[in-house]
Amino acid sequence: MKRVIIFLFVAVFSFTGFSKPLITGAFIQLDSILNNYSEEDWEREIGYMKDIGIDTIVVQYSRYGDNFYYPSKYSEDEELPDESLLDLSVDVNENARYLKIQIPCTSREWTLITEIEIISNSNNIAPDSIYEFNVEPSKNYPDGGKIVDEKSQYSWNSMVGWDYPGKTIEINFDLKKNVFIDKVIITFLKSDVSAVELPEDGYNVLLKTDGDYSEPLNASWNEFENESEKDPLKNILEVSEKNSMDVFMGLGLNPDYWSGSFDVDKELSENKKVLTELFSLYKNFNSLKGWYLPEELEDRSFNTEDKKNDVIKYLKGIKTYSKFLTKKPIMISPYFGMNPNGLKYGEWWEDILKEVNIDIIAMQDGVGTHRTNVEESTKVFEDLQPVMEKYGVEFWANNEVFDQIHGWPVDIGNWKSEPANIERVLDQLNSMNPYVKKLIIFDFPHYMSPTDGGKAEELYNDYLYYFNEQEE
Repeated sequence: MKRVIIFLFVAVFSFTGFSKPLITGAFIQLDSILNNYSEEDWEREIGYMKDIGIDTIVVQYSRYGDNFYYPSKYSEDEELPDESLLDLSVDVNENARYLKIQIPCTSREWTLITEIEIISNSNNIAPDSIYEFNVEPSKNYPDGGKIVDEKSQYSWNSMVGWDYPGKTIEINFDLKKNVFIDKVIITFLKSDVSAVELPEDGYNVLLKTDGDYSEPLNASWNEFENESEKDPLKNILEVSEKNSMDVFMGLGLNPDYWSGSFDVDKELSENKKVLTELFSLYKNFNSLKGWYLPEELEDRSFNTEDKKNDVIKYLKGIKTYSKFLTKKPIMISPYFGMNPNGLKYGEWWEDILKEVNIDIIAMQDGVGTHRTNVEESTKVFEDLQPVMEKYGVEFWANNEVFDQIHGWPVDIGNWKSEPANIERVLDQLNSMNPYVKKLIIFDFPHYMSPTDGGKAEELYNDYLYYFNEQEE
């Protein structure tokens, strides 16, 4: 049924003579996991984007509070809160048919593994083996074959885990025949912010062909070498340049902004520093197209003349400084609230835009957060389009490809969301497309990447099918 619906969308555009609306840009919201992506990880992720026609990436922010996603001289800490995948290996160099892994759980809460590899003659034979646990993994992080599927990923969906402090996990492998084993590699997750700790003593490997198991071989962290300093922004720019894609680099965001705090002079000063550093580090990348201001502006929080003047002062200050230092455009992504009045919102933007020229406004559609529905949002885009045209603003739509399931305005719980379904996303694209120059989404890694599995992978595959459908 789903593919029939997608086909109908394509057929309607073909029949009417209009080209089907396509996603051509995507936000990336960096976090501790994405901070640890290697260049190879970004090649995979950005490759997924390119395969569905995305040519523009918007990095939401390069600094969030005290956390920097690039090597900054203003950073108090060398690293972000530690969340990493770490490979721990032990050399075996013996023949065996049966292999036992013992993992003493010293974590206060969770022990999480994303992959086990058993290397024989340079090949991983773990996927072809038979294995069992002495204690089954938690229902929150079940196995189902993931632990040997050769898909070690920075995704919670890829984790196999135990809430088993103070006890020992045993994983028993039957390799089906006597084979020479070079080494064993286990990939663990370490996450200080989520109370996922590494087993302090590493793990043991025991072998046998007939009779009793051998003495244990210990894989220890003692000689584990820390990875080099992370620079995800450089990796994103390098891979984007290889793929002829543009990157708008987000500046800094103070988390207090979400609580209504906005000290215009302080934020202007801080983001001038960030912009200066970013331009100094990355100015030679052709993929660096412009700058993104991560404050999500709207008329209800900035509803007095003084607050509106703060917005003007901030935008004008960054715009002027950017033009002087970098000669690159500025982009913002504002939003509107519940029961929106597009005409009044247009008047608010008139007051801003007649004082300061903004190059690109990628208006959030609010559909994923349930502040509005597709019909309400479309009317706002229709009302804003002539205002943007009047002031020479390039008008984009920032389509939310998630579905908020908890938190205001859905309920009083903690904010939680999941990837949207393809039918709603196509409705958003179809409805906003007539009024904008470009359709971008928020955000790709968390809601539409195959890397994340589950509903995100389903949405990607459904959109890929839609993207590849040729118009007759």
